[in-house]
Amino acid sequence: MGLITLVEKCILKFSECLYEKTFIKLQSKSRNLFMKEFFIYNNSTKKKVDDKLLESNDIRIYSVNSHIMREQINFILQQHPQHTINRVCILVRKKKDETKKDLDTLNSEVDLWRKMRNNGKIAQLDIRFYKSDIDIYFTILGDSMCLLGTVRKNKDMPTQTEVSFNPAVFTSQGENGKKVINSLIEKFDELWTNNENNTFL
Repeated sequence: MGLITLVEKCILKFSECLYEKTFIKLQSKSRNLFMKEFFIYNNSTKKKVDDKLLESNDIRIYSVNSHIMREQINFILQQHPQHTINRVCILVRKKKDETKKDLDTLNSEVDLWRKMRNNGKIAQLDIRFYKSDIDIYFTILGDSMCLLGTVRKNKDMPTQTEVSFNPAVFTSQGENGKKVINSLIEKFDELWTNNENNTFL
């Protein structure tokens, strides 16, 4: 089914239902199962993610331009000046027909990531790019948590995409959560290898 499995797509769409009340109706049994396996990222759950981020030495990010996650990580690291993340791997979008404005934004984000590395906040930073549109974004914190959200086409937005700012958050505490995290790790590593020649110098 491409980038995500049917189960993950159902979870994504259900997570959107919680705050957009659209898309899909799940059977009550499936809904109860999914509710136990993930929570929605918002102001009340932000601390859970922030705490896990500080525990994670290995972070993988698959995004349009990584702006939101960079700001979040940078803010947390500013609150913990002695902390250093061991490794951050990032995959961002860089299509042939990107507008100059979008490319400028992307290059600015890359420079800000490098600044964090140069300031000792990240020990190892690797950034590669892919060349196609995506329908999801995700961040994986070690092997114990991931944030998974949707990306929709929207020509009125600066990057021609609209990102859900309240992603579903899965932890490794449940079996289905482990499956989602492991599936995304596997998919990210595959994409990482496939784009090994698309690096930011």
